[in-house]
Amino acid sequence: MKYDYIIVGFGIAGMSITYQLKRAGKSVLVIDGNAIKASHVAAGMYNPVVLKRFSLAWRADELLTYAKVFYNDLSNYLSFNTCENLPIYRRFHNVEEQNKWFSAIDNPRLSQYLSPYLKKEATNAIEAPFQYGEVMQTGRLLVKETFDHFREKLIDENSFINEEIDFTSLNVNDQEVTVNGHKASRVVFCEGHQLLKNPYFNYLPLVTNRGAYLIFRSEDVLLDVALKSHFFLIPLGNHIYKFGATYQNHLQIKNGADPELEKTTLINELKKLIKVPYQIIDLVAGVRPTVKDRRPLVGKHPRYDRLFVFNGLGTRGVTLAPDTSRRFYDNLENGVDLLPEINIVRFSDIYDQT
Repeated sequence: MKYDYIIVGFGIAGMSITYQLKRAGKSVLVIDGNAIKASHVAAGMYNPVVLKRFSLAWRADELLTYAKVFYNDLSNYLSFNTCENLPIYRRFHNVEEQNKWFSAIDNPRLSQYLSPYLKKEATNAIEAPFQYGEVMQTGRLLVKETFDHFREKLIDENSFINEEIDFTSLNVNDQEVTVNGHKASRVVFCEGHQLLKNPYFNYLPLVTNRGAYLIFRSEDVLLDVALKSHFFLIPLGNHIYKFGATYQNHLQIKNGADPELEKTTLINELKKLIKVPYQIIDLVAGVRPTVKDRRPLVGKHPRYDRLFVFNGLGTRGVTLAPDTSRRFYDNLENGVDLLPEINIVRFSDIYDQT
């Protein structure tokens, strides 16, 4: 069988473009190996505000509006509620942060997202002498459950194969592309940090950042919002919480990650934050694909018209993926130009040099 598209990789980028194509009636084969995807261990929050600076994220209004539509449609497609509404409480560390919060509210574009009323308490387990600011219109993608449901649907439709890509098997000509013996009109690479090993797109300036989360259980925390202090604390249900993430850039992990250091760092920070008993369950980590200009990598290979890339969504992938995949679909199927900020054409000079 010859497919319209082969999608390589099933993180947030691969999942979102697969959905855009499938609901348009395109035949799609997803090929995904066993590498851990950063998307699969991420917090899954969609949030329009940069909480460190109390500023609006890039294209926040448009991205958030479409993300909510996208995940609602995806829920209907999968017959599974993919998201939950989850406010974010930003814990203030001093009066200066409170003042910056209220200054940000004076910005009309931010006022719709930042509550003017301080929250005195999120949970008895955490001391907050300077109180909290509430970020509104936020939520969480149920990451693992959503990927599991979508993968099972694809398997049932014979549209998913669990195998690694053998680039020596890739053959591209004017009519089709062959990958691992499977044929398609086009191939889209959504491999996350594995793109660095892709001989067709490894010229792109992708960098890796490793993030780790602590999973713990506590019957005394009793938190029903996402809480941001130095790290995020997110309720997962049944008294289970996710805490993190640490940050190690590509230079720091060049000689290998140090899970014990990550675990120790998170435990020390958790001890500072909560004052009730807890039980450590697990440490989960993934390597995020990011770009120096903090914009996605989307578009067609400079030489091969049937090879495409969709990558580099970084820490805001849950918010970025829906709108970016929509624009990518319109480019693939309708010839609509990509936004210059996301088009890999912006790095054509690097390709020319290689």
